[in-house]
Amino acid sequence: MIPTTGDVILVKPAPSLSVQPIEQSVCRYLGYQPPASESIPTAYCHHWCDFGTAPDENLVAAVPIHIAVDSDHGRLTLIDVSAAEAKQIQQTLNQFLAEDGTQLSFTSPERWYLHGCAMESIKQLDSLPAPVLAGRNVGHFLPRLEGAASWRRLLTEVQMALHDHPVNTARSGQQLSINGFWFWGAFSLDSTPIERSIEPAAVNLVFANDAFTRGLCRAAGIACRALSELDGADDLSTHASLCVVNDDQAESCQQLLLQKLQLREVGSLTIDDGVVVQKERVTKPWWRRWL
Repeated sequence: MIPTTGDVILVKPAPSLSVQPIEQSVCRYLGYQPPASESIPTAYCHHWCDFGTAPDENLVAAVPIHIAVDSDHGRLTLIDVSAAEAKQIQQTLNQFLAEDGTQLSFTSPERWYLHGCAMESIKQLDSLPAPVLAGRNVGHFLPRLEGAASWRRLLTEVQMALHDHPVNTARSGQQLSINGFWFWGAFSLDSTPIERSIEPAAVNLVFANDAFTRGLCRAAGIACRALSELDGADDLSTHASLCVVNDDQAESCQQLLLQKLQLREVGSLTIDDGVVVQKERVTKPWWRRWL
């Protein structure tokens, strides 16, 4: 689907039964070949968002998580972490990571990078983005390539290092413990992180808050505004626009765009959740269609 001037595309996460990453749709609309689900270039795009350039080293995206363990499941939960907690966790983990020549850094408590990974190790990391796995049994989605044992071992070692950590002692009874990390979205210097499509970008204006979309827009040279600017945007009729939202933002953003559609501030609204693509238009009453 190729939008025209005045059209708006709303991209939101796939339904809960699907594990299709929203990033695939974002890539497609921004003029890139959608990558495989286990090869989303998260570290590359996050680096563009944080620093305005492509990485100059091997990188892996990472995020602190809570794994709730019952009889035979380990469900992944994304959690809020303060900057002070992130700093303490970083210091602890970097002490044992230094033995393998790797280190963790963060630009915000929810956006981390693993540095120093060998090329061959990075190529064996096949894992889905952490947001896709929220609420799921993480045991079903561990890296599984032939050489991925080192990544599974790292996940276990991190869990052991965080067991009874002072940060978790302080959080006890009030917040979920930080008892693991998830790694995905690797960038390797010897490969192209994402391929350009033979088709040009479908849009020339983007509204998004997430680091992946904002970073890919910077890499592609496409204007990107915060979602908070969507309500007051008075130039949607002169652009082909893309709005990228998470589950918490989806309903309010969709209602806002439907209102703009009714007011004829936009020509059409396409809603894409990665599984179903729905297009909304406002048609003229039958007695005015000849005008």
